[in-house]
Amino acid sequence: MDLIKEGGRMLPERYKPEIEFFDGEIPLPQSVRPLILLKGSDYDMGYQFYQQLIQVFGLWILERVTYDRLSDEELKSKEVNERHIQQYAPEVIEMFRGMADGATSAGFPLTYDEVLVHFIKDRRGMIERPIDCSGFAAWGTTTQNGHLICAGCGDHELTFEVTIAAFPDTGNNFIISPFTVTEFGEFGGHPGMNNKGLAYVHHGATHWIKGRPEAEWTDGLGEGIAGGVFVRQSPVRDHGRGCDGFGSHRMRGDRFGHVR
Repeated sequence: MDLIKEGGRMLPERYKPEIEFFDGEIPLPQSVRPLILLKGSDYDMGYQFYQQLIQVFGLWILERVTYDRLSDEELKSKEVNERHIQQYAPEVIEMFRGMADGATSAGFPLTYDEVLVHFIKDRRGMIERPIDCSGFAAWGTTTQNGHLICAGCGDHELTFEVTIAAFPDTGNNFIISPFTVTEFGEFGGHPGMNNKGLAYVHHGATHWIKGRPEAEWTDGLGEGIAGGVFVRQSPVRDHGRGCDGFGSHRMRGDRFGHVR
């Protein structure tokens, strides 16, 4: 990590991505998620994140960051969404800056604004019920030794995903598996856990807000940002009962559960 923390290049000038390519051109998803190891300040972890994605997949993986464009309606709420992140998850703003710099240093120029848009792009319209994803948790008298067991599955087609293990300078160490390889903004991921014993089992409620009138939809933290901040910052307080995430004033109408 010292090379990264000193602002050096993680990747050599000539390198071969870790994944396999069919006929030398078509990238193939792995049967096991690659591990992305992050450590240090928020900026450092963002820098490492995108550089390691390039190391694993190749430069092409970041093309999806530049695909996102905001609609006229989304542009109106862009500053509002950014303000929510700055207020409730300022560490993520620094990660965005690190991601942009890490990608640029590795040969794929990105700006902070492009990363921000990628994370706040509203993808709720892509969701149709019944939605994918399932998960479970068991503990206490329901398991043989009383220990926690949890698992999650996206129930979707095989795609490019990773598992993140993070050791931040502040907050809890944690592990989580985002659904989208280049962002953990609008869509989250599961399962996850921190070093205090808090397990993030499921994003929950199948995006229940979509079943409400659109006038009730709110701006705020996306599911992925909220879930990541939750496992990083939250101690265990309720000994395994479910919770309503960050509340409707902070999240975009999503609820998720945690257990100990």
